[in-house]
Formats: sequence, structure tokens, C-alpha cells
Amino acid sequence: MNGTWLLPLVPYVVASASGGLLAQHLDQGRALVILIISIVTMGMGLLLALSVIVIYFHRLVVHKLPPREVIISSFLPLGPLGQGAYGLIQLGVASKTVLGDRYIVGLGDGAHSMGLLTALFLWGYGLWFLIVATFSVGITTRQGIAFNMGWWALKFPLGVFTTATLSIGTTLDSMFFLVLGAIFTCALVLLWLSVMAKTLKGIFTGKMFYAPCLSPVILHT
Repeated sequence: MNGTWLLPLVPYVVASASGGLLAQHLDQGRALVILIISIVTMGMGLLLALSVIVIYFHRLVVHKLPPREVIISSFLPLGPLGQGAYGLIQLGVASKTVLGDRYIVGLGDGAHSMGLLTALFLWGYGLWFLIVATFSVGITTRQGIAFNMGWWALKFPLGVFTTATLSIGTTLDSMFFLVLGAIFTCALVLLWLSVMAKTLKGIFTGKMFYAPCLSPVILHT
């Protein structure tokens, strides 16, 4: 078992966050429909992802780290956590506009506040996994990690975690989160350039077209 189990669940969270953004720019009727669907979708994707993350955590505690071929998958829990944090902020902003006091007095403001607070919880959870994944890859690097397609798994988790950091900083007008988000952005760009360079080299040498995460041996580890 490794972080790739989260991949089928991430689209739910991504779609929900996109719905929260879209609902902010539609008329009242359509925005309400999109908002409700997005909240339900967020519940399906995020809660299922948290369940898988618990199993993954149990795997880390009981067994050793994932095989070095898929050690990069250690960053995958950041995907639903980072995108979930960003999506909850967007759903909160949309709720404040669309719901307001329409059904319950203070419903929109309450949803906005709850979205931000929950986003902070998810961000903190994601920060823990970021630290664990960084040390896991650092330890495994000593054994030698061959470059493969799985390295692209770094991009989305770190990208959405960066987006969540910047969104929290913007909402709270916090220089700490904004500066941290800027640092994450620079690191993400450098990682993207590094992975792209290794990808191009792998394409020309023919070593790129191998996905260890799809290997039957790895999938049953």
C-alpha cells in the first residue's frame, strides 16, 4: 500500500474547489446549485481521502517506508489535504456570497469561518506529511533513487499545498503565510525545472517510459 491509493479520490476534491470558484461568479440560482453539489463532492472526496491517509499512516507505523521506486509517493497525501484546504476556503467565500442569511441567520458567515478554520486544520496535517515525506525521501536517497515517471507526483501535491498556503495568507492578511507561500512557489518552480530536465533526458535515452507505481510487484507491496 502506498500513496497512489489517493489518486482516484483527488478529482473529487479538485472538482469541488473549482465549483467553489465558479459559484462566486454565477447568478444566485445557478450558484446555489453549483455550491451545494461542490460541498457534497468535497465531503465524498476529502473524507474518503482522510480514511485512506489513516490506512497509509498505519502502514508507515507498522511496516517500513515504501519501496524506493515509489518513495516519491510519500508526498501524495499533500494532494487532497492541500487542495481540500484551498477548496474549503473557496467554498466558504462562495457560501458567504450565495447563502448569506438566506436560510439561517449568519449561515454564510459561519460557513466562511468554518471553511477557513478547517483549512487551517488540513494545512497543519499536510505540513506534518510534508516533513515526513521530505525526510523519507532524504533517507532513501542514500540508497540511490533512479529517476522515473513517478517523480511527476511531486508537482501536484506541492502545487496545491502552495496554493492553500497563499490562500490562507490572503484571507488572514498574514505575511507569514504569504512569505512561506512564496518560498514554496520558488521551490516548486525549481523542482519542476529539475524534473522536466530529467524527463527530457529520459525520453532521449528511452528510460523514461517506465512507471514503477504500475508494476505488479509494487502494487502488491
